[in-house]
Amino acid sequence: MYENRRKARDWLNDSTKSDFFQMLEKIKLSDSDIRILDSKFIHGKSNLQIAEYENCSIETVNRTIKKVYEKVARLLQ
Repeated sequence: MYENRRKARDWLNDSTKSDFFQMLEKIKLSDSDIRILDSKFIHGKSNLQIAEYENCSIETVNRTIKKVYEKVARLLQ
């Protein structure tokens, strides 16, 4: 399971902006999830910076990112 998340993380980090947003459309995320991922993978912010900006807990950010890794991993298989 962790290997799949790592592959998903690597894909998200290495993808083009176009591929990144196409993937996000495929996995049907909420607007807040998309903002978190945009901040993380496009703008390079840390999870703490994202939590402060989104006015949410760091656990929420961590959970969102983990959920997306799992969804992306399923699509990459």
